[in-house]
Amino acid sequence: FASLASSAGDADLIVGAGVQLAASSVAEQRDIPYASAVFCPCAVPSGAAPPPAVKTQALPAWVNRLLWDLAGPVSALALRSPINRGRAQLGLRPLDNPLAQIAGDLILVAADRDL
Repeated sequence: FASLASSAGDADLIVGAGVQLAASSVAEQRDIPYASAVFCPCAVPSGAAPPPAVKTQALPAWVNRLLWDLAGPVSALALRSPINRGRAQLGLRPLDNPLAQIAGDLILVAADRDL
C-alpha cells in the first residue's frame, strides 16, 4: 500500500488491474477517481460467466450468479484482513466488503469479443 501511495505522485486517476489490492484505497486516500481493468469478461460478476476459478463456461446464468454469490463472501473473508491492514497504514477506515472496493464503480473490460 505504502509503495503505491508514494509512487502515485500527482496522478489524476489510478487504474488497478489483476490482483491489485491497494489501488482503490490509494485513490480513496488521495480523493481521486479509481478504475479497475479486467482482461476477460469472466472477471466481472454476472450471469454471463462463472467466477474465473470455475473451469466450465457452459453453465446456466442462474448457476453462474449463484457461484458469484457464494464466492464473494469467501473471497472477502480471505482478503479483508490484509486489505484493512494496508488501509490502516493509509489512515483509512476498515472495510467489511473489500471486493466491492477493489472492483470499484468503473470497470474497464479490455477483452476481444471474439475470444
